[in-house]
Amino acid sequence: MEIVRTWQTIPGIQFVSRFVEDELYLQTLVEVARPYVQKQAWDHYLFSYHGVPERQIYKGSCGDYCKINATCCATYTPQNQHCYRAQCFYNSRLLGERLGLRPDQYTTCFQSRLGKDPWIQPYADDLIRQLPKEGKKKVLAFSPAFVSDCLETTVEVGEAFKEVFLEHGGEQWELVPSLNVHPLWVKCLQEMVLRRSGN
Repeated sequence: MEIVRTWQTIPGIQFVSRFVEDELYLQTLVEVARPYVQKQAWDHYLFSYHGVPERQIYKGSCGDYCKINATCCATYTPQNQHCYRAQCFYNSRLLGERLGLRPDQYTTCFQSRLGKDPWIQPYADDLIRQLPKEGKKKVLAFSPAFVSDCLETTVEVGEAFKEVFLEHGGEQWELVPSLNVHPLWVKCLQEMVLRRSGN
């Protein structure tokens, strides 16, 4: 919108506002994850998403529906389908089902908080300190909302979180790569574009 706001003629523009339930996206996540899941028996699976301030969730709420609690985000409805936090929990449930995981085998959390304002919880850094105390010594981590690896996946989740986890009694921490240029993900992007262009 910033680019086209000064144009005299603005072409038709469509936005992909969400793709959390796109089947090819989910299939790609599973394809990328499968070798890591099958590599060994993991004690726990962690789905870490980028955090946002709570105020952003409230701003985007439809009719003050969002309460930022377990009850609100435990289901995915027309009222909260555009809520980022609800999408993350829904994404974890969809991915967990496709990987054959029970709900008690994985946790959803949020990383990268900044400043003093409250951000959406549970916080990833607090959670990973707790996991070894619960006997979860071998953890496989995911960053499903990042479709390309970056500093916040490879460095924050892959290295910094691993260091904290090991310092607090963990034994093994591994990060599943993002989708990057996986052929299924490229096909998914292509189909998203073609569906919206009428082809």
